[in-house]
Amino acid sequence: MSEKNEKRTHVSDADFAKAWTEIATAKDEHGEYTGTVQQVADKLGLKPASISVRATLLRKKLAEKTGVELPKMRRRVRQPKNYDETADIVRQLLEQAG
Repeated sequence: MSEKNEKRTHVSDADFAKAWTEIATAKDEHGEYTGTVQQVADKLGLKPASISVRATLLRKKLAEKTGVELPKMRRRVRQPKNYDETADIVRQLLEQAG
């Protein structure tokens, strides 16, 4: 079946907000937030891109009309980059080339 003929999954705002909030506020044993947009997409049977757009729109509408804020999905903490090591490699290669 082509993508145009696939039946769309309908999820109410209330069901969306419930799934989003449960996943966005989930923590692991270390107290770190673990929820992802992909988890919400899997739970609701929707595409991750549509989940992100819908969360943004619903967050805005909820805040405007009720003052309630839909939580933002926490991004995973990235390891800091070691620029000193990279700079050393560049220096060594420049010295060799020079």
